[in-house]
Amino acid sequence: MPPVFFSSRTTVIACGASHTALGVFRRRDRNLCLEHYSVEEFTAVAGGEADWVKQTGAALRNLRAKNTAGGPVTLVLPAHLVLAKFLKTPRVGPAKRAKIIGFEAKHCIPCALDDVVWDTVVAGESETEFEVFLAAAKHAAVAALCDATVAAGFEPQLALPAPLALLAAFRLTHPEPTGSSLVLSLGGRAATFLLVDSKRFMVRTFLLGGNRLIGRIATNQENGAEAAEQLATHLAQE
Repeated sequence: MPPVFFSSRTTVIACGASHTALGVFRRRDRNLCLEHYSVEEFTAVAGGEADWVKQTGAALRNLRAKNTAGGPVTLVLPAHLVLAKFLKTPRVGPAKRAKIIGFEAKHCIPCALDDVVWDTVVAGESETEFEVFLAAAKHAAVAALCDATVAAGFEPQLALPAPLALLAAFRLTHPEPTGSSLVLSLGGRAATFLLVDSKRFMVRTFLLGGNRLIGRIATNQENGAEAAEQLATHLAQE
C-alpha cells in the first residue's frame, strides 16, 4: 500500500462524480484522528470530463476557503476515472516482476502507456505466484485535476485510486479482520466492490450508466423506489 498516512498530519481530498470532500487527519500513537471535514456537492454530469473538472475546481476553491491551512494533499481519484485490472505473475524477484508487469500493462490498458499514469501493488500471493492490482488513469485527466487543485491553493503530493483509498479506510477501521469482508462503495457514476481478508484483496469497479438512477433515489423523486430496485438488481448481478 502507498504510504498515505505516514506523516503526523495528512490532508486527503476525495474527488467524486458529484462531490468533493476534504479530511484533515492527525496521527496519534497508532490511531488516526479526524480533525476537520468538509464536503462540497454538485450535480454529476455523465461524460464531459471538462465540465466535471470545472465543478471540482469550484468545489476545491470553496473547500480551501473553509480550510485555510492549504498545503500538501493526497488526491483520491474517482472510480469512473480509473481503470482497474488484476494480473498474475510468477513468484520472481522485483526486477523480473516489473518487466512482466510492464509487458502485461501494454496489453490490458486500451491506449498507449505514454497517455496514462499507472502503478501497481501486490494484492495477494501464493507459493507460486503474485496477484497484482493495476490502476491507470488518463494523464490529461489527472493533470487537469492537479492543476485545479494547485489553483485552489493546495499541493497535490500523491494521487490514489478510489479502490485503494477504500481499502486503506477499511483496514484502518478493521485492523484485525476475521474472515472475508465485502465492501460496497456507491458513487454517482460508478460502484466499487471490495473483497478483502487479512492476506489479499480483490476489486471490481463498474460504471452505473449515468447519475439519473442515483439522483432519483437520493432525492426521493418520482419512481425513486423503482430506481432503487433497478440498482439493487444491477448490483446483485455484478
